[in-house]
Amino acid sequence: MKVNNKIYKEVSETLYNHWGITKDDYEIDKNRMTMIKNYFSDSPSWIGDIVFVVGGECCFIDIVVRDSGTDKWWVMYQVNENELVSFLSNGMVWTDENMNKMINEYRKKREGKNE
Repeated sequence: MKVNNKIYKEVSETLYNHWGITKDDYEIDKNRMTMIKNYFSDSPSWIGDIVFVVGGECCFIDIVVRDSGTDKWWVMYQVNENELVSFLSNGMVWTDENMNKMINEYRKKREGKNE
């Protein structure tokens, strides 16, 4: 679903703070955001809202979330062009399972848990 003006402002501010830049440096296009409201995960049990933000020519994907019942957004994942190209060039096809694998590998790398 499309984001409303309030969500756009909150998510944009979260990303600007995360990136350490301002709107003057880079303006996030509202039309490049889409939202899943009241997402319920399989495990561990989590309910919240998820916003996907696409930048560049689909080269950058930010996944911003907030827990149900709160107004605090945080950046859960960032995927940049080099990671996406590397993943797909290794013969992986774009499926839900492979996307989850890529996100988990990226999470481990960011947390310093290269396994």
